[in-house]
Amino acid sequence: MGCDIHLFIEYRNPGNSSWSNLGAQFRLGRHYGVFSSLADVRNYGGQITPVDAPRGVPSDIGYRTRDDYHYFVCETPSADGKEVTRELALRWVENGSSTWAGDFHITDPDAHSGTWLTPDEYERAINFTLEGKVIRDTEDYKAVLAAMRSLEQSGFEVRTVFWFDN
Repeated sequence: MGCDIHLFIEYRNPGNSSWSNLGAQFRLGRHYGVFSSLADVRNYGGQITPVDAPRGVPSDIGYRTRDDYHYFVCETPSADGKEVTRELALRWVENGSSTWAGDFHITDPDAHSGTWLTPDEYERAINFTLEGKVIRDTEDYKAVLAAMRSLEQSGFEVRTVFWFDN
């Protein structure tokens, strides 16, 4: 089964406590070398040194990030949304695949290895080498870095928040 990344760029004015999202989720290609470098995911044989171990998804994530990372717990969930019954939520929490995020939200049971990186950390992660060779086909990841750097040059604090699913 394949592994996908769910990645968001978040930014805020220095001193502000709320993070905003740049658009919605970035749909990036599967690149297990980059996944290994970003968060030690799919790092077969430990060939790649990750920038850092996963830190967890921050509790102060932007609203679009939150909406993708959480399920809403309600009485009658809709068939097309990220909503679940309390019974199902309790089952997911009990078996360890989700955690509560407030009274009415749980984390996505398929999400794992959540973390965040600064622009400098992200740049180091996507520019990793393997046996002295630069890894190719990372243009979409480089575009994310360019957007992060643009926000940073405009005076914002910037981070990327991401997790994986299988």
